[in-house]
Amino acid sequence: MAEKLKYININKELIPYEFDIVLDKKLYVLGLNYNYTYDFFSVDLYRNKELILSGEKLIYGLPLFVNYQYLDVPKNIILIPLDITEENNNITYDNFNESVFIYIFNKDELEEQ
Repeated sequence: MAEKLKYININKELIPYEFDIVLDKKLYVLGLNYNYTYDFFSVDLYRNKELILSGEKLIYGLPLFVNYQYLDVPKNIILIPLDITEENNNITYDNFNESVFIYIFNKDELEEQ
């Protein structure tokens, strides 16, 4: 299954930065930020140039945007920061986009497992 997994390739050297991404057949903009003091990443989500959500903290193993389903967030796509090698169980600057990636899952596929 690991070879089938899709993830968002992040260039952490560019952070803070924004990029376009199609999720759930809609065009979004993800903005990535890093807090150097407390060593965590956060995401801003935009659609049609409007801010939907600001400062969603990336937490290892927890899906993004699940507490905001009342907003215009992707509903059928789930983004989860994970390390499929299971060497890490947290997100740091050093391991982000090295062994910990934001994986893209289809909600229907996850529910089938």
